[in-house]
Amino acid sequence: MSTEVAKKSGSGSAWLVMVGFGMVMCATIGAITVMGGLFYYPVCEELGFVGAVIVILLFVLFLVQGLWLAFHAENRYCTLVGIGIMAQIAWQVFCNIAVVTNTLPNTGISLPFFSSGGTSLILLLAEMGVMINIGRGGERARLERENLRALREQREKEKSNNTIRLDPNMGY
Repeated sequence: MSTEVAKKSGSGSAWLVMVGFGMVMCATIGAITVMGGLFYYPVCEELGFVGAVIVILLFVLFLVQGLWLAFHAENRYCTLVGIGIMAQIAWQVFCNIAVVTNTLPNTGISLPFFSSGGTSLILLLAEMGVMINIGRGGERARLERENLRALREQREKEKSNNTIRLDPNMGY
C-alpha cells in the first residue's frame, strides 16, 4: 500500500476519539509510514482529532517559548538567530502536517524531534543548544541591567546624602 493511501486512511479513521495505541491501520502497513518521516498521521489515528490538536498546540507552545527567548535575548544578533531557528522549526511543522493532511505534495520534510532522520535530529538538537544559550545570555543580560540600575540608584542616593546643607540658624 502506498504512503498516499495510508495517509488518507490513517488520518481520517479516528476522528474525535482515539483508536488506541498499537491499534492503528497504518501501523500494520509496515515501517514505511513511520520511518518515512510522516509521523503525524499515525498520531492522528491513534489519538484522534483531539490528540492531533494537542500535538499542534504543543508545537505552538514550543514555538512561542522559543520566540519569547529570542525577543528577550541580550543583543540583536541573538534575537535574529533565535527567530530564524524558530521560523525553521515552524516551517518544518507546517510542511509536515500539510503533507499528512494532503494539503501539500510530499516534500520529504520531517516532523521536528519525532520523524526519523539522524542528521535532522542532530541539527535540531544543536539548534536547541543555541536557543538555550540565547536564553541564558538574555537572563544574564537582564540581571546585569537590574544590578546596574540598583547601583546607579544607590550612587544617586549617596550623592544626595553627601551634599552640604547650610543651616540659616547657625549664623554663618
